[in-house]
Formats: sequence, structure tokens, C-alpha cells
Amino acid sequence: MLHERREGEPLNTKQLWTAALGELQVGLSRAQYDTWFKDTQVISEEDDVFLIGVPNAFAREWLESKFRPQVRAALQHLLGRTVDVRFVTSSAAPSTAGRTSAAPGMTPPSAGGAGQQTGGQER
Repeated sequence: MLHERREGEPLNTKQLWTAALGELQVGLSRAQYDTWFKDTQVISEEDDVFLIGVPNAFAREWLESKFRPQVRAALQHLLGRTVDVRFVTSSAAPSTAGRTSAAPGMTPPSAGGAGQQTGGQER
């Protein structure tokens, strides 16, 4: 059963990130938002430092250098206290640990050797 958030009840970290994204979306063009924020996710919050997962190193560097102040401001506005933000590539995030898959067209490696390319045609 889903519970509605009551006035004064704290947001969980995921809800807080969703609310911050809403604030950021108002101040950015659609292209900026879609390019830099659409594929982000909150990883964790510890000691007022938010760890935000991003899809790749380029996005991480761009967000750190161009949008970090806006992200901090949005979170601080929602929380009413000073916080910090760190961006990490999602592959470095704990939620993806242990998940592996073969590349398309490849079979997973067997105990005896490397993966083999599969034929793309059936007869």
C-alpha cells in the first residue's frame, strides 16, 4: 500500500531527488534537462553529502563544473540546510555491482575460454 506524504513528514532520499529535479527542470531548457539530468539517480545521502549517479564520466565532469551550484541550491532549498553534492558514474554505484551480461551477439564465456560470436542468421 502506498502512503501519501503528510505535511511536515520528511521525504526519503529518492523523493527528495525527484523534487530537486522538478526544481531544476523549471530553471533549465528542456534540452539541458534531458541531456544532463534525465538519466541521473540518487545513490545515497550521508553526512549531508548527496551521491548522484550519472551515466558516464563526461556527464559527471560536466555536471560538476556547470550545474553543481544549482543542484546544491535545489537540495538546500528543499531541506532548509546546507548540503553538498558529488556526482559519480552509475557503473561506480553499488546498485550495479554483481550484474553482468554478455554483449549483444556474444555468448557468455564458458569455463574453457572466451565468449564466441553467435551467428546472426537462422536457416
